[in-house]
Amino acid sequence: MFLVYINDLTKDLKCTVKLIADDTSIFTVVNDPNAATVDMNHDLEHIKLWANRWRMSFNSDANKQAVEIVFSTKRNKVSHPILYFDTA
Repeated sequence: MFLVYINDLTKDLKCTVKLIADDTSIFTVVNDPNAATVDMNHDLEHIKLWANRWRMSFNSDANKQAVEIVFSTKRNKVSHPILYFDTA
């Protein structure tokens, strides 16, 4: 029997987290794109380290990659810095 407890996955994350079945979503309200990117990249690094500690990997299938989605009501498009999620 193989059990992984994910209770500690959300510990020390700066963004809001939703755990639904086997999916994890992290999100934040962006007032400052640079600050939001720092927080989001911090959380992605934390999740990568958590996965390494538990010897888990994320789906590397190119057709099922993690997706960044930006929802906005702004009329002018805001340029957001790059998010990094490297589990290698």
